[in-house]
Amino acid sequence: MAEPEINPIIRGAKVYLRPFENSDKEAYKRWRADADPMATAEFGFRAPLSDTEVDNYFADRPGQQGKSTYQFIICNLEDDKPIGNIMLFDLDTRVGGAELGIFIGEADYRGKGFGTDACNAIVDFAFGELRMERVYLSTRVDNPAAQAAYAKCGFSVDGVSRHAVYARGAFIDATKMSILLGEWQKLKRKKSWDYSKADRPKPKSKGTGFRKE
Repeated sequence: MAEPEINPIIRGAKVYLRPFENSDKEAYKRWRADADPMATAEFGFRAPLSDTEVDNYFADRPGQQGKSTYQFIICNLEDDKPIGNIMLFDLDTRVGGAELGIFIGEADYRGKGFGTDACNAIVDFAFGELRMERVYLSTRVDNPAAQAAYAKCGFSVDGVSRHAVYARGAFIDATKMSILLGEWQKLKRKKSWDYSKADRPKPKSKGTGFRKE
């Protein structure tokens, strides 16, 4: 018997965010081993993960969630397919700040607005639920597509950090961007809580997230 369909708490027009599940391990391991999404992902190092490393990483998520970080799997609303990872980390509840990180692991979903939609959703969560004052991020200066996507979400350029990233044998400058609570409040778009079940795309196939049977 199919479970009743719900309206996800943290969502946009195209995606919703949910916690890590054991069923995500194979996809996450594949994403972390793929040079394309890892080329611009701001991880401390770029190396594939073993099964044991993935197991340990997933086991550590519940203890970190809501403390130093909030980390989610990005799912396509249409069929519940996991397509990437997004997080708020280095949470500072004293000054109300958090850094945003995201990557779309599934190649078919890159450059189609799914990342922008996920970014909007987690920014809504940061300002609407966590009482943050500022959400900030860093991108390589040679990634103008990412900077344009963040600008659509309301982020502004703060400046450039010289030689802030080291990858593939070279230092690269990083563009620093941020959005403030007051700027987010002025955005003329739906927030996560403005969507209803009626806004959810009709599924084309059975999913693995909230539509379990």
